Amino acid sequence: MQAHCSRREMKSHRSRREMKSHSIRREMKSHSFRREMKSHSVRREMKSHRSRREMKSHRSRCEMKAMESHHNRHEKKAHCIRREIKAYCTESPGPSGRQNQKPRAADSGGDITGVSVKPSAINVVLVSEIESGVIYPRGSPDDRRYDAPCGVKHIQTYQVELVCQHSHAELRSWGAEAVTSLVKAALAYKFNPPVHENLKLQQSILFPLQEVSNIPYNDIRGRQLESLSHILHNNGDHLLHGWPCVLGVLGALTKDHGEKLIQQAFQCLQLVVTDFLPIISPQYLQVVVQVAERFGLQQQELNVSLTAIGLLWNISDFFFQNRQRIKQELDVAKKSSTGNEQPSLNGNDQQKPFRAQSKINTPPPFDALWMCLFSALGELCVDLRPAVRKSAGQTLFSTISAHGALLQPETWHNVLWQVLFPLLENVQKHSSSASTTRDKESTGNILIHHSRDTAEKQWAETRVLSLAGVARTFNAKRKMLQGLGTVTTRTSDCTLVLSVSVV
Repeated sequence: MQAHCSRREMKSHRSRREMKSHSIRREMKSHSFRREMKSHSVRREMKSHRSRREMKSHRSRCEMKAMESHHNRHEKKAHCIRREIKAYCTESPGPSGRQNQKPRAADSGGDITGVSVKPSAINVVLVSEIESGVIYPRGSPDDRRYDAPCGVKHIQTYQVELVCQHSHAELRSWGAEAVTSLVKAALAYKFNPPVHENLKLQQSILFPLQEVSNIPYNDIRGRQLESLSHILHNNGDHLLHGWPCVLGVLGALTKDHGEKLIQQAFQCLQLVVTDFLPIISPQYLQVVVQVAERFGLQQQELNVSLTAIGLLWNISDFFFQNRQRIKQELDVAKKSSTGNEQPSLNGNDQQKPFRAQSKINTPPPFDALWMCLFSALGELCVDLRPAVRKSAGQTLFSTISAHGALLQPETWHNVLWQVLFPLLENVQKHSSSASTTRDKESTGNILIHHSRDTAEKQWAETRVLSLAGVARTFNAKRKMLQGLGTVTTRTSDCTLVLSVSVV
């Protein structure tokens, strides 16, 4: 029995040992399997990573190839455009031979089509070599040669109105980029003598930028204003003789310009008035007033019109604070001039004669500056928008009350018969022809008081404000006005105007 128990224990011990060995082998097999699985997953991930890296590298090569192809097409198109411009400029040397000419077909797929060219072309300064030589801007206001000891060897003006007025948007963009880039580059070039000391050179450089204003496309106008803003920020302190061109660009407003373009141009005007008004020559200040008047008269943006009236008030304060310097410089300019007229934004901007006026005296230069300001505010006083009329009327009579003492007694004759009496007459005409019914389309859902819910009532309010302002002016300047012989001889006409306005 004892031997049997020993054998059974030994057998049981071997069985347990075999089971333990089997479990160890199974664990080792499982561990090796897991290790193989992990190695397989690692290899698979490495293969996937290499695949992704190869795909990314392939995609990068494809993108680089596409970019290179796009760049080649872009360069090819630019080459075709430059060749067309060069061919056109070579075939049409002067304004007389430019009509009804069309460019040759380009090799870039026929994107460039021929259009008729107008006789009045735009001049663009093309710099070929930066060396010493001469400058002759063909088509500039004086069309003559200017010596430039350290200037440009061969600066010529090519006719690119064909490019800037083309119906193809991208082609127009190239033309505008050429104009603006070359003007900025010419202003940044260090001439000897400097640009700001050469009147003709500065005007000839800025003249092409002003001529772009005649192009009816809004995208070209936007490029022009962007370039002008860059010039004001970088070269504004040196534009001593280029302000007529700059102001001409700002004042080129049309009914087709949208709110964005008007705001963009008005921001440039605000920059001119706030930062550069002290360095502008007094003989160009009338142009500043006329440009501000145009922004006040535009109908697209009401806030711009109201802000323009505020600019006119700021300009009047500048006239008053710098009256001695402005008066002296204007008198010197008048003595040195040979009968030339004052620069204006438009050659036809003349004062409209009043029907009952007598012979108008020519005021001194400083008084003429104030007359220009008063006339601008007088035009805004009869604007179709009530808010503009009210703001302009308050500004006009406040300006006359605050700064009217600076005028010569003889100039007050012009103030009466060119500003105040025409204002009363125009207000009376608009008031008598105003509508008596409420315009729901213009007011919309806005609630308006019954005392001013029609155009007739609003014009009646303007008439009251105008009469009150004229009455205050007569009362404040009564003694001085009594000394004017023309006022006493025109008492009947004055009474007629005032009576008609009251009725």
